[in-house]
Amino acid sequence: MAMDLLDIPLPNLFEQLLGEDEDGWPPEARFLVAAHGGNVGRLKEIARRLDTNGRRGVNATVAATTYRGMNALHAAVGGLGKLAVCRYLVGDVGMDVNMWDTSPSKKTLPWSTPCPAATCLPSGSFLTMVLISIRKMNRAPLFLN
Repeated sequence: MAMDLLDIPLPNLFEQLLGEDEDGWPPEARFLVAAHGGNVGRLKEIARRLDTNGRRGVNATVAATTYRGMNALHAAVGGLGKLAVCRYLVGDVGMDVNMWDTSPSKKTLPWSTPCPAATCLPSGSFLTMVLISIRKMNRAPLFLN
């Protein structure tokens, strides 16, 4: 049976799949772990390295980087939605709170986008911040199911 993010926290999942030495992991995996842990500085540092030609810029690289179907916002919400990283990803980078997590086991689940997943968090701060950001940016409506 394949392991799933629903069964194990992201850093532990990657440790089991990729080994204990995080330095040997793909940079995209380390990137998601930084988002999961709420470490905006590390997230930007890894994005700078991923932007090999320097043309995209940090925010565009953050927005475009995925690993195993997840992006930074999926990982951040799965990491209990630490507000600083979520604020950066939604407010500064402009990541879509309705972007589907395309991990094979999550394609049809109702919490496959960051916004519905955030409703399961103990704090409503992420969801509140998302709603305010969407209203300010006049973005598309939220898909809550």
